[in-house]
Amino acid sequence: MNAGKRRRREPRSTYSYTIEEEFVCIIDHDRGRSVTNDAANVIADLVAAGIDVAKYRIIYRDTAGIWDLMCTAGGTFAGFIHLNARTKEEAKARRCCAPDDAAAQRGPS
Repeated sequence: MNAGKRRRREPRSTYSYTIEEEFVCIIDHDRGRSVTNDAANVIADLVAAGIDVAKYRIIYRDTAGIWDLMCTAGGTFAGFIHLNARTKEEAKARRCCAPDDAAAQRGPS
């Protein structure tokens, strides 16, 4: 195999999360891939941890400090809704959709 053709895999994202009311709140720790670029794996991690992602709004703070919403469908990542919120409280206040309606209302990812 030609070593020049190998694709290096970036390390997985490093993040923490809390569950607050109907929200899963994720903080990107800016090591490895970003949560934005590793979203499918982040959602899979939550599901593997026993979290029913269909029951929660999943908001996350990216490496620039902006809060957005991750959408899921069938227990997998389905896209983003850009909230462009500066604080977690502001992101929580934007009731753009119910958790299971998020995939239907998301914008382009």
